[in-house]
Amino acid sequence: TTDNELLQALALVSLIEDGWVEPLVPPPRPVHLVAQQLLACVLSEGRVGRSAWPGSLLDVGSIGELGAGDLEAVADHMVARNILLDLGGVLQIGVQGERLFGRRHFMDVTSLFLTEPLLSVRWGGRLLGQVDPSALASREGRRPTILLGGQSWAVGDVDWHRRVVWVEPSDDPGRSRWAGSGGALSIEVCHAIRRVVGSAARPAATTRRAVAQLDLLREDFPFAADDRTTLERDQARQRTRWWTFAGGRANAELARRCAAAGIAVGGTDDLSINLLGMPPIEAVQAAVAGPAAEWGVPPARRDAVKFSEAVPESALDAMVRARDADTDGVARVLVEAATVA
Repeated sequence: TTDNELLQALALVSLIEDGWVEPLVPPPRPVHLVAQQLLACVLSEGRVGRSAWPGSLLDVGSIGELGAGDLEAVADHMVARNILLDLGGVLQIGVQGERLFGRRHFMDVTSLFLTEPLLSVRWGGRLLGQVDPSALASREGRRPTILLGGQSWAVGDVDWHRRVVWVEPSDDPGRSRWAGSGGALSIEVCHAIRRVVGSAARPAATTRRAVAQLDLLREDFPFAADDRTTLERDQARQRTRWWTFAGGRANAELARRCAAAGIAVGGTDDLSINLLGMPPIEAVQAAVAGPAAEWGVPPARRDAVKFSEAVPESALDAMVRARDADTDGVARVLVEAATVA
């Protein structure tokens, strides 16, 4: 019923015809679930010998890129916070642990997640859609701008506990021809979209109405081609939109690298990055070829993680950064040719 749904559907049909199946990859560094497992053991057994920790959980943790040191750090943190007591090498529930997770809160320990990880976007009383938390990463102290429903929205406030983002229309003149919603798309899906809009062929399983609408959308992407990104110049507004077709997480990292190199950045979406100005293509390429940009994890982002009280802040930050990253998507953008339209 919308342009983005049409393009996503055609992209998925294309991927299915190619035999592609999205791989099941566990989210990296689930350190908060380490805390959940230790709490569950202590609450159910009454006590756990320190020598028995982490035991068989170490093999499971290694799948999630967590080592023995990470698991031990969680136990040490819980003891330091009085969530657990270490009585001569025996771990028992502490005063803080009883308050946070014992008695009437015990059932919270049996579930891993509070809600789905998406954030609802609202303008006043109107629900605009949902976005992935990575879309709210700010650069150089700038207020985040998200692209949703064909409109740029400036983030006013974020209620992490209710998982609501309050926004207002943005004066950013950059166009958003991609209306995203939900979680960030993968680079495979975005590349399939690029193939759909960059080809003159009629995709399979399309109606006459779908073909007619696709023809209109293709007029907006005359530059779309495999193995190529494009900087689309808007001379009148002195803006540039870099069409990477890399996915939301990769674009967020590329935008941070541009900002770190002094290139002003507006919003990002799954397909593109809005650059404020007309930076030379060589400057953009040099900026994104640099090291990964450092960025601070907002405290509210940590607090939104279940069992965050039982996990060191540094471990939570590492988990959030790892889950917002797309190193493969960034690497694939870097090897593609860049052109100017």
